[in-house]
Amino acid sequence: MEGLQFPGVPRVLTISGGVAVYPYHGDTRDELVKTADAALYAAKEAGRNQILSAGSAQPLERGLDHIPSRN
Repeated sequence: MEGLQFPGVPRVLTISGGVAVYPYHGDTRDELVKTADAALYAAKEAGRNQILSAGSAQPLERGLDHIPSRN
């Protein structure tokens, strides 16, 4: 991901995030939030400015198609 520059804002904006998918990463809201939060902090520790999927050390580069269903 590239940083975003906004007119009049002296800093470059970057985004870090964590993604959890129901029901693959949890069955309840609390489980999903906890798992996504862990992925968020992993993204920040890995250098910020990236989105990580729960349970993965790799940046999320291609949607969520690779997440298998638990059906």
